[in-house]
Amino acid sequence: MTLVGDETSAGNETFYSEQFVTNLIEVNNGETSYEIHANGSNTFDVKDNGQVIGTIEAFSSDSTNLPLNSGVLEPTDNVTEDSSASVIFKLKQGNTVVETVSVPVVFDETAPTAPTVTGQSPAFNDDVLNSDEAGNDQVVRVSFTDAEIGDLLELSAADNDGDTIETVLTEDDISNGYVDVTIPADTYDNNDDDNTVNIDATLYDQANNSVSASNTYDVGIDLTGAAKSRIETNADTTGNDDTAYEAGETITIKFDSKVEASNISIDDLGLNNGDWDTSTVAADDEDTNGYATSFTVTLADDGDGSNGTLNIPASGDTITIDASKVVDEAGNEASGSITFDIADISGS
Repeated sequence: MTLVGDETSAGNETFYSEQFVTNLIEVNNGETSYEIHANGSNTFDVKDNGQVIGTIEAFSSDSTNLPLNSGVLEPTDNVTEDSSASVIFKLKQGNTVVETVSVPVVFDETAPTAPTVTGQSPAFNDDVLNSDEAGNDQVVRVSFTDAEIGDLLELSAADNDGDTIETVLTEDDISNGYVDVTIPADTYDNNDDDNTVNIDATLYDQANNSVSASNTYDVGIDLTGAAKSRIETNADTTGNDDTAYEAGETITIKFDSKVEASNISIDDLGLNNGDWDTSTVAADDEDTNGYATSFTVTLADDGDGSNGTLNIPASGDTITIDASKVVDEAGNEASGSITFDIADISGS
């Protein structure tokens, strides 16, 4: 049975602010590790399958400033940063001390600087995840200035289970000044649709000092594509022909959210019965990013129609747009093709 102290080599002291001393040691026999259980103020039982096979007594080398109380090192108020001491462990079998180990410790209550979270995957370029993006792993970057090897980073990404993503920083992470953390594809579900999800990170040093959380990186979740809102017609049936729509009249289609304007051409507006001849379509409310909710078709014939009428019957028709042409600002396509019913004006 062997008593092993944690990180006892010079330069690798165990740092702590409040330290459970059982975390500093282990007792094993080859590949077998034994359980350590509190048995008194600073005394512990070593157990193998529930049977006590030895005891450990623990002492602080500086009981005035770094006292050991019920197995916990609790520095007094007058202890200064980087004060050091040792925890001395004696492994006993019966009344015989079979091994003694001294583990150096250093008092540390200074937390590292708060990290910074930014989106790293291309999906974060617009700070909104669509249904495809939210359904795939995405990467955020957490940057830091004074972290150290072995520090623990916890990333909170509104996981449905309330879990955090934990990463222990490596030498490469410290050299880079950042670590890229993958947010799993199953983090978001339909409950997050149209919500803003807050992603933040907390950094813990090896003394378990934690900084205030990082900046909150807000990511919109948009899992639902655009749908039709309504259709409006501006038709005059008192003109030359009241059996069909006429050149100069307009038909306006509206969506319930902005869609990419360049995707909507006259050729993409499929008529069930008629044809558009030389009609044109234009976005009514296109923004600076090229998205709009309203599109108006101005009817025009090809010059050979009778009295300027088109092959769109006054009794109405339907316009069908393929889902792939209806793409919202987040990049979602419509859930299916969208059909607008052109009004029956024959009885007007």
